[in-house]
Amino acid sequence: MHRNVTDYVYTFDFGDENIMRYSIKLDDETMRCLQPPPAELPEWTKLTSNQCENCPLDPEEHSHCPVAVNLVGVFEQFKNMTS
Repeated sequence: MHRNVTDYVYTFDFGDENIMRYSIKLDDETMRCLQPPPAELPEWTKLTSNQCENCPLDPEEHSHCPVAVNLVGVFEQFKNMTS
């Protein structure tokens, strides 16, 4: 079975010759992120850490928030940048 994938590439140009790129690959049918999660997930990604009020996920079935897990790479890449 052939999987259709959309690859979004975000380029951040900070104007001082510092350019960062971040790529996100999504399955076109399910819209699931295709990058494997890091081996170790930060504490803040746990579903019970700060679960959204309207989140339909059950912490008994989902140990970590899928959105937070998908953002770990972005946060790691930009952790030393001042917002």
